[in-house]
Amino acid sequence: MISFDGAAPAPDRERHARLLDELTAAAALVPQTAGGPALDDDDFLATDETLDIPPAESPLRRYLKYQVRDFVQQRAVWLLALGLMGIYFFWDNYDAAQMGERMRRGADGIVRPVPEAETFTGLMLALMSAFAGLSSVFTVHGIVSAERERGLQRFLFAKPVARVPYYLQKLGIAFVGTLALALVVALLAGAVFGRAVPVEQVLMIATALFASVGGLTFLLSTLVRFDGGLALIGTLGVIPLRELSERVDGWGAVGALRYLLPPIERLGPLVDPMVNGDPLRAMLWAVGYGAVCVAAGIAVLRRRSILT
Repeated sequence: MISFDGAAPAPDRERHARLLDELTAAAALVPQTAGGPALDDDDFLATDETLDIPPAESPLRRYLKYQVRDFVQQRAVWLLALGLMGIYFFWDNYDAAQMGERMRRGADGIVRPVPEAETFTGLMLALMSAFAGLSSVFTVHGIVSAERERGLQRFLFAKPVARVPYYLQKLGIAFVGTLALALVVALLAGAVFGRAVPVEQVLMIATALFASVGGLTFLLSTLVRFDGGLALIGTLGVIPLRELSERVDGWGAVGALRYLLPPIERLGPLVDPMVNGDPLRAMLWAVGYGAVCVAAGIAVLRRRSILT
């Protein structure tokens, strides 16, 4: 009951005061039951200011560790085994005494003697080029087509992650992995033969081949199923197409198709210093071709449905 002056009756005031005291005592007991002293307002403010809440992990970063794991288990292990087999066969068949000093015609047309050490380096770079080219296809093949074929894309992209960054991240892992494999195999070969291997030149060759051959494989993977086989055929097909382009009959026009394929015929200065040409220009050709292929693959990813 409320009096006319707006004040509560005496029994109600006493009951309200008693309830307030009980609530105050209960609030003071809560921190103490947790094992610590009672906290005032200043303590709560200090706690809020020093609280460090880690940011939420992005979906793309969360996929990174799985992409690296799959690359190591499904691709890098087999390529490393292939590289070790290549080192063994090279070591078993190479005889420095038989190589000796050979005569060879240089880029200027003059025949000069080539020391055995230079012959060894040339053979090593040629083998590393073959290994880097094969690795570029093997590390990229199925990067899109395999997941589309197995129906994994609808599950991967059901979470808030975009397709283009996801596959570009996967392509970047393949690039770094290919360079790492080429470096490891080159260092192991140098240790087996007890000779210095031009590591910088090996990495340049691996970069050029991955940019061109790996870029073509990425584009084909966004379009068709058998991307790895087609990339190998296209890369090796440059050689006969170049020979056809030198003919004067009707087959000469067919040779122009080589301009749609990786420019491996221009990478000679990177592999062999005696080949006439600029290594930097050869690298730019390879990187430019790869950039066009990757850009075309991105355009396909943006336009093509994940269900087809």
